[in-house]
Amino acid sequence: MTKRLVVRFAAVVLGLSQCAVAAAQTSHNWVVAYEHDASGQSVSGSLAALIDAVQAGADVKVAVHLEIQGSATTHVFYPQIAGVAVSSTGSYVYAMARLQSAYFDQNGLVQFYQDWLESNTFRTDGVRNTIAHSIATGALTYNQTQSVGMTWFVNR
Repeated sequence: MTKRLVVRFAAVVLGLSQCAVAAAQTSHNWVVAYEHDASGQSVSGSLAALIDAVQAGADVKVAVHLEIQGSATTHVFYPQIAGVAVSSTGSYVYAMARLQSAYFDQNGLVQFYQDWLESNTFRTDGVRNTIAHSIATGALTYNQTQSVGMTWFVNR
């Protein structure tokens, strides 16, 4: 079975199980500010509190809840940018993370996709967009938009 490892510069972000959410919230003063399902409907926390924290400059991390080949998986991202936007349906928080993707090989060693720079945009309305470009040519190699549940953390 191949596990996916995602690296963002010096910070390592792992494909993790649901227990990663509980562990992430207890380390380094990270607290769950808001959680929503794939359609952007609130599950817990407060969108208003998350908006206030982002506007105050709080660090944000996003746990994205995915189903991969029938198994629930959580990937945790440390975005470089977070902000608040307003649409016709109200305000939402967005975050963007750029990273180089990698994976574990059959020997358990990390192998990087040498020519793949990935950009992810996350939104509290449930939208995740992933775009990848070839580092060598700049050509678009991947573009996917999906609806996913997410847990948003802020560092207090």
